[in-house]
Amino acid sequence: MATKPAPKKKQERSSRDDWLRAALELLGEEGIARITIDALCKKLRLTKGSFYWHFSGRQELLEGMADRYANAHHREIRERIDSSDLDDWERIKLVAKDAFDNYARIDHAMRIWAEECEFTAEAIKLSDARTLRFTEEKLVNLGVPQDRATLIARLMLCTGLGFSFAQPSLGGKKEYEELEPLIESLIDIERAKKR
Repeated sequence: MATKPAPKKKQERSSRDDWLRAALELLGEEGIARITIDALCKKLRLTKGSFYWHFSGRQELLEGMADRYANAHHREIRERIDSSDLDDWERIKLVAKDAFDNYARIDHAMRIWAEECEFTAEAIKLSDARTLRFTEEKLVNLGVPQDRATLIARLMLCTGLGFSFAQPSLGGKKEYEELEPLIESLIDIERAKKR
């Protein structure tokens, strides 16, 4: 007696953002060359029809990834932080932690991709500018003069990027977090100079 094939699982509906999130995750895991429609369909366990419901093709997906990187993840982080009752220094540390824990691989892959892609390079500029503005604003709120806040914000961004690119030779999260007291001391020095 022949057995009936198992019924197909009903596919869940996907959103454009589901595809973009999965594509950015895949980018962080495997690089830009592995961002294919087939690979994303496999990752999400969805059909090409679902993909083409949201995108006209791979190019629109790539542009959407760059846009999401530059805009949506900053908004998501900010929403989490703004709903907290943390002081400004704790907010800066939380953003740095979130970036290191959740975006380092994606950020690294985006920067490699940007070497060959103008719209990705523009997305990175926008993302970095937002990160710097956020950090500067919080540092100024802590009493650091604006010109010094700009320099410290750049130092912090470059430090995070350095650890992202140089893992494991510089160490990992623990070594990155060991820099917090040094940066906090620098902030205290700049605040004291202002008084």
